[in-house]
Amino acid sequence: MSSFRKWRVTRLVLCWIKAFHWTRHYMRQSGAFVRGYNQTASRAWILREAHTVEKGLSLPAVRHFFGRAKIDHLRSEMAASAGTPGNAPAIAVGQSVLGSYVAWHAREGVSDPLTQEVADSLAGRTDVDPDLGGTIAPRPAVGANEQAIYDRLVSTRRSVRNFSPEPVDPALIDEAIALANLSPSVCNRQPWAVAVVQEPDMVRRMLNLQAGNKGFDQTIGTLLVVLADTTAFVEEYELFEPFVDAGIFSGALVNALNVRNIGSCCLNLCVSHKMARKVIRGLGVEERFFPVMMIACGHAAEDCVVPISKRLDVQTFRF
Repeated sequence: MSSFRKWRVTRLVLCWIKAFHWTRHYMRQSGAFVRGYNQTASRAWILREAHTVEKGLSLPAVRHFFGRAKIDHLRSEMAASAGTPGNAPAIAVGQSVLGSYVAWHAREGVSDPLTQEVADSLAGRTDVDPDLGGTIAPRPAVGANEQAIYDRLVSTRRSVRNFSPEPVDPALIDEAIALANLSPSVCNRQPWAVAVVQEPDMVRRMLNLQAGNKGFDQTIGTLLVVLADTTAFVEEYELFEPFVDAGIFSGALVNALNVRNIGSCCLNLCVSHKMARKVIRGLGVEERFFPVMMIACGHAAEDCVVPISKRLDVQTFRF
C-alpha cells in the first residue's frame, strides 16, 4: 500500500467517495427510481410478485384470498410488458403462478371476484404452462453416496493459478452457468448476467482492469465476468443486494465449474467506480450491469499446485 493510502484520513475520504459513487449509480440505474415503463424493472416486479404468491401458497396454513394487492400489481406489470418480447418468459411464470392460485382456491371450494376474474382471464388459454410457477413437493432426501460426492467436490475445490493452454469447451461453461442460475436470489429475480470472455486480446484488456492476477495472467484463456443487473432492484433499501445476489451466484458458478473439471480463481472487483465503468464499457454492455466478480477459469496445468487454504472454524452463535 502506498504511503498516501496509509493515511487514515485519506482512506476515510476514499471510502466515502466509493460509497458516494455506488449510491449515485444505484439511484440512476436501479428500478427503485424509474419513471414510466422500464422493461427490466417490470420484469423484476413480475418475478417478485409472482414469487410472493408462490411463497403464500407454500405456507403451512394458506389463507383464502391472500395477496390481493400483489396479484393486482402482478397483473398490471404483466399487461404493461405484454408487448415486450424480452419479458415473455417472466410473463409465462406469472401466468403459471396465477393458475396455481386459482387452482388452489378451486380445490378449497371458495371463490371471490378477484379469483373469478383471474380464472376467467386464463380460461381457454393454451399457452399457460403449469410447471413454470406455483408449488411442487420438495425433492427426495439426499442419499449418503450423493452427499459424499458433493462434500468431496466442494471440500477439494481450490483456486487455480496455473492453467494449461487447453481451451475450455464453451458448452461446459454454458452448463455451469445454467446450473448456477438455480441459485437463490431476492424474490427470485435472478439479477445476474455473465460475460464469457475467450478472445485473447479482450481477456488481456479485462485483466488489466483487475489488480489481483499478476504472475499467472498469461495462462488465463477464459475469463468470466459476473455482472449484477442493477435495474432488477426496485426498492431503495436494496442498495447492497446486487452484491449479495451476484456473490451467491458466483459461489455456485465456481462449484459448477469444478464438477466439470474446470479450475477457477475468483478475482475480486473491489475497484474504483471509474475502473468498474471501464469494465462495463470494455464489455460493451449497458450501464445497468455492474461488475461484481471476475472468474479466471481453465484446465489446470500438469505442474499446477494450489494453496492448501486451511479454513478456520466458523464463528457460530447458537440460541
